[in-house]
Amino acid sequence: MENNSEEQQKSSIFDKFKSWKANLQNEEYRNQTIKLARNGLLFAGAIFAMRKYGHYLEKILSKPFKIKVESAGVLCGNYARIYVNSIDYSQNTRGLNFVVIDPKESIIWDSVSYDTFDGVGDYLHMIKFIDSIPEGFIVLAAVKDEASARVHEEGINALRKIGAKDYNPGFRGSWAIIGIKGAKPDYILQKTGNQQTPVKIENKISLQEDFQKYYQNQQNCDTSFSLLNGSTMAHSKIIEMRIGNDSFIKLKEASPNIEKENFDIFMNWIYSGEIQNQDIIEGICDKIGINEINEKIKEKVYFEDFSNWYKQDNSKDFSIFVENEKVLVHKDMIFSRCELFRGMFLSVNDQTPQVSDYSSRSKESISEFMKFLYTNEIDQNLSKEIYEELTDAHDYYGLSENSGFQFELERIHLLNLPSKPIQKPEKTKLLKPFNIQVESAGLLCGNYARIYVNSIDYSRNTRGLNFVIIDPETKVIWDSVAFDVHGSEPSIRNMIKFIDSIPEGFIVLAAVKDEATNRMNYEGRNSLAKIGAKDYNPGYRGSWAIIGRKGAKSRKVLQKNGNQHPVKLSQKFD
Repeated sequence: MENNSEEQQKSSIFDKFKSWKANLQNEEYRNQTIKLARNGLLFAGAIFAMRKYGHYLEKILSKPFKIKVESAGVLCGNYARIYVNSIDYSQNTRGLNFVVIDPKESIIWDSVSYDTFDGVGDYLHMIKFIDSIPEGFIVLAAVKDEASARVHEEGINALRKIGAKDYNPGFRGSWAIIGIKGAKPDYILQKTGNQQTPVKIENKISLQEDFQKYYQNQQNCDTSFSLLNGSTMAHSKIIEMRIGNDSFIKLKEASPNIEKENFDIFMNWIYSGEIQNQDIIEGICDKIGINEINEKIKEKVYFEDFSNWYKQDNSKDFSIFVENEKVLVHKDMIFSRCELFRGMFLSVNDQTPQVSDYSSRSKESISEFMKFLYTNEIDQNLSKEIYEELTDAHDYYGLSENSGFQFELERIHLLNLPSKPIQKPEKTKLLKPFNIQVESAGLLCGNYARIYVNSIDYSRNTRGLNFVIIDPETKVIWDSVAFDVHGSEPSIRNMIKFIDSIPEGFIVLAAVKDEATNRMNYEGRNSLAKIGAKDYNPGYRGSWAIIGRKGAKSRKVLQKNGNQHPVKLSQKFD
């Protein structure tokens, strides 16, 4: 009965959001969405509905429209940028990226992308999408990476409906268009470039009428950054944090990229104390109710993880004592880290939550929590005292065995190096035969990378590609490393250098955790081919595992891809 009630409540939330979406000009519906925030479940539900439908409410689209569309294949820049009034609305993912404008309502009607390089059925979804666009709507499109392999003749015919003529960017070529649904090719702008040539189109389109200046902008699921007002955190009931006008602050900037940059600067200061840009930090402090930069903010600000809402996790809340101040915090937001610490929400179903106490002996341990949540790393030079505090906290709250925090603590403990850098496990002798098991799970299906040799997990188990290397002659673990090929720009170069350094014939075990495609490029895939990988493409947040060898051909290695499901490989080496 309780589950049915929850489902009805969720359904009601989605119905209200659909109504709001359909009546965007009506002030009452905009306020109704805000009024859903009267308790945590409804509040999170409203946000979940907005993210499910991918819409984001903000002011924009003044006339005239200043449009710029830029495309670059994988070898000449690898981007798809679609600017309207200097703001990029493109999904910027591999394949064909579309942004559609309703010229009458003055809104961004939709922003989507289709992987017509490797997505087997994506061209069919693209055809349905183009058919759904009303006649006369402005259609902007750009290719990123590669978008010709699986577009098919039916897909090319669909592109003609927006005015495209002779769509043929070629393999890894560039292509951009400013089109109109139902227009003839004579009335549109289109450019094609080869593998070495990016293309750019610019145009100015005047609006016929002055309609309301709100828009719905479909974006990647979590590009908004949010903080809770620190002054609300000492309330005895966590529900009170959701009601006041100042309880929830969005750090809205000119674009998600600027928003992220500012958030990074702020978060870096939270856990390191480094002031990279004082104006930005002071501006954010003002937004969350702090009048000046001071150490108190490290105690006052906390963050929420949206990802657990739909799992209906009703864990206890707890309080943190720092310098005699009691701060109420929701358990999972401290101990579960969302992808890039974005879009931070968690349900609060009980107006009088049960509270447990976590007594911190120092501000440094709280800072280490924050640092881990943001970077997925723990300082390897921790003092013994801080290490013990973190271990106590971990034991007290019983983190799951998949927790990266627990893993890092155990690694430090097992190596007995709480105040020294972690070293390569070069002296770890292995008994033959080697019994190997490699397990991978993307963010949405487990979020782990486990690499077992004789039942011991040597994986770093961090986001991206995790490697464990075995020297088959000396029977030792030669190295264990990880590269964040989702979020770190230099990670690809570092991975390539690492693979090049592996001696020929060494056994190479690798597994993806979380996400490992965002920064991956042609050179990175070629490097993985040196360990026997074939057509590396786990997909966004997909799983991938390999038992390979340096210098081996792909037919002699074991490899598995998983889209939204985990994968596992096993092999014995005599």
